[in-house]
Amino acid sequence: MRINDTFGFRTWAMAGVAAMAISSPACAQEADRPFNIPTQDLSAALEAFGQQGDAEILFDRRQTAGKRSAAVVGAYTRDVALQRLVGGSGLVVRRVNASTFVVEPSRPQVDATDASQLEEVVVTGSRIRGAPPASPVIRLSQDDMRNAGNNNLGDAIRQLPQNFSGGKNPAIGLGAGDANSNPNSSSQLNLRGLGPDATLTLLNGRRLAYSGVTQGVDITAVPLDAVDRLEILADGASALYGSDAVGGVANVILKRNYDGVSATARFGAATNGGAEQQQYSVVGGRTWDGGSLIATLNYEDSTEITAAQRTYTSGLGRTQIIYPPIEAWGGVVSAHQILTSFATLNIDAIYSDRNTASTTALTTAPYTTSGSASNADNASFTIAPNLDIALPGRWTANAAFVYGRDNTRQAGFSYSGGVATPSQVLKYDNTVELYEVSGEGPLTRLPAGDVRLAVGGGLRQVGLETYRGPRGATPATRLTPSQDARYAYGELYVPLFGGASAPSGFGELALTAAARYEDYDQAGDILVPKVGIIYSPTGDFDLKASWGKSFKTPILNRQYQVEQVVLFDASLFGAGYPVGSTVLYRSGGNPDVGPERAESWSATAALHPRSLPELEVSVSYFDVDYRDRIVSPIASIAGSLSNPLYASFVTLSPSAGLQNDIISNASGGFQNASSVPYNPASVLGILDTRFANAARQHIRGVDVQAAYDFDLGRYGSLSASTAATYLTSDQTLLAGQPSTNLSGIIFNPPKIRGTASLTWRISDLILTPQAIYTGSLSDNRRTPNVRIDDQVAFNLTARYNIETSLPGLKGLALSASVLNITDEDPEPIAATTIYNSPYESTNYTPMGRFVGMSLTARW
Repeated sequence: MRINDTFGFRTWAMAGVAAMAISSPACAQEADRPFNIPTQDLSAALEAFGQQGDAEILFDRRQTAGKRSAAVVGAYTRDVALQRLVGGSGLVVRRVNASTFVVEPSRPQVDATDASQLEEVVVTGSRIRGAPPASPVIRLSQDDMRNAGNNNLGDAIRQLPQNFSGGKNPAIGLGAGDANSNPNSSSQLNLRGLGPDATLTLLNGRRLAYSGVTQGVDITAVPLDAVDRLEILADGASALYGSDAVGGVANVILKRNYDGVSATARFGAATNGGAEQQQYSVVGGRTWDGGSLIATLNYEDSTEITAAQRTYTSGLGRTQIIYPPIEAWGGVVSAHQILTSFATLNIDAIYSDRNTASTTALTTAPYTTSGSASNADNASFTIAPNLDIALPGRWTANAAFVYGRDNTRQAGFSYSGGVATPSQVLKYDNTVELYEVSGEGPLTRLPAGDVRLAVGGGLRQVGLETYRGPRGATPATRLTPSQDARYAYGELYVPLFGGASAPSGFGELALTAAARYEDYDQAGDILVPKVGIIYSPTGDFDLKASWGKSFKTPILNRQYQVEQVVLFDASLFGAGYPVGSTVLYRSGGNPDVGPERAESWSATAALHPRSLPELEVSVSYFDVDYRDRIVSPIASIAGSLSNPLYASFVTLSPSAGLQNDIISNASGGFQNASSVPYNPASVLGILDTRFANAARQHIRGVDVQAAYDFDLGRYGSLSASTAATYLTSDQTLLAGQPSTNLSGIIFNPPKIRGTASLTWRISDLILTPQAIYTGSLSDNRRTPNVRIDDQVAFNLTARYNIETSLPGLKGLALSASVLNITDEDPEPIAATTIYNSPYESTNYTPMGRFVGMSLTARW
């Protein structure tokens, strides 16, 4: 794990552009240009080249400091001129698209199959090339994830201290609350514990279709072998990316420029039984002048863990599944081609298909005696082509299209006395369609650098089709809501002073500002801003701060799910009501709910001393005020008709006409559950418990990250890294009610999470021990509250590369991991029913000790 913004706001290299990798065939046809660049400081010379060559030059000023350029005077192509300019500096030039170049340190010769050395540069948290975000970005390379024993992106995100593993996680059992239900065993990011629907997940900067009925994205749809890195911006970013980016943004960045073929076979199992896993993957790719193609195919199969295989689940039915079986396969294709000297075509496509199952036993007997079983199929597909165009004045334009679909189908049987009855079929079909045009480039030149602007706009269409009904029959309910958004955004980067232009002793200072406008058919207009400041008083230290507003549009299922109206006896709502009086009770979806809104700010101090370049330290404070959260607002119906807190949800003495309108418009119909016939004159009131913008949540905390690399000479090198998050979270369900603490409470994020690892590299061996800390929780369902102790899991991964002389075979790689070496079990908790998990399943897993091995061959 590394802090992406390593060098503060001077990080020109490795920032900015969604670059498409190697040299264009059009380079040889490019016309000569006149250059007049005398010998001078290399940084200044590169900036002059960008101006005279109408090109973007990305470089790190720390790498060019103290270096002199060669003189370039005359007519040359841009490639030749730039090669001459940096000649003798120890730096090399890499063309990333038709008009963008990276100047970077010369690397040793690497195997062409090592795609991590050849990747394009993408930044998360800013749409401006060369402009670092004002919030820290967490970067996990594929090597980082492999060294941690991860075999899919779901494993990787659950180790992040900033992410709450509740929400959508295959390990979550029954009894953890509706927010943690997960019928299709997906894995979704849940930054700060604000909910999977409040974290935006992107693929190469593009949106994906939602999964299930929430606005979360299943990150395991992308095979890990296809991934170059995962970047996490744990800060509100709707001004840049739109809806859902409340807790932050995750960007899955794919490999590019891969030459060769590799095949991997992996096997593993939990030492206490179950979770027998096998995984097979193939990666193939080819690069050519001006383009590349990479394709990945992945298959994995994992058996279930049942209650009979764990001692702490002795109260459950022995056949109940506590960790689901998963069979999945998927593939990724990513390609790019430079079409002309000014245009590059890129395309990414992914497909995933996953099957999983669950069982519930209502007694200690097998679930087929009394219980239920279900299977869920999930298939997702996304295709995202886009065209990069180089414009005059060092501007670039991009036209993008995205189409994605995610379909879940769940069906099963219920059992009573050994007799099976088919259960209803559930279907959730999500779609996303996006059209966007954007541009980026310099507006003017200041002494400290370019003032740059990014602008864009487009149309996004999101759809959800839900189905519930018996098999092979007309569905009981079928809903097909959709949501269209027209949007426009802009981002500005202004370097106020720095380098030679900075007042003596003042260092460097830059400002950023962004705004986004979205127009929804149902939710109306939304405008959100974000501003940031990046100050480097010295070359060793950066200070950053950001403030902004974010939003999340309502989940379509909460707007348009079935609304039911039920008639109850008034006595259920309190004492003292006349005999025979009744109450109309409304529940379900509410088309009138509006967007959830948040205000976020953060402050970061980053240390990267020039005298100790191997050290990186970052400390960030974050604050999120999240309001208008959509909830069912009535916590308890007892006394609700007279409770002033609920006055806005109660209509007393409703007219017969109003009652008739409510009953006739209820999509789920009317049900009389009272002891008397329905009589409008006997209805005391209407209680509206449909979803409403009522709750407010306040999140505060501190992130700490540090990394240090040691050179051990002939004993190789050692990299140490650690990350931790301290989080407080309070929620007010309804205005006027007291706030309730959530952090450190059962089925919510703990107050403290952290990881620490060492990676020792010597020759062809990589050895990584790791510790993962999960803080204690309080079970507030019991009086007095019961403490659930903290837990530390120790992992160890070894990776070894083997050279071989076999014809055509470039090498073999072995990997072995032992996760949770000490076999820490979840601490037992009180279960409210015989089938609820008797342990805290959102923060702790029933996997136990897990041993896995893999073999990779490369051609």
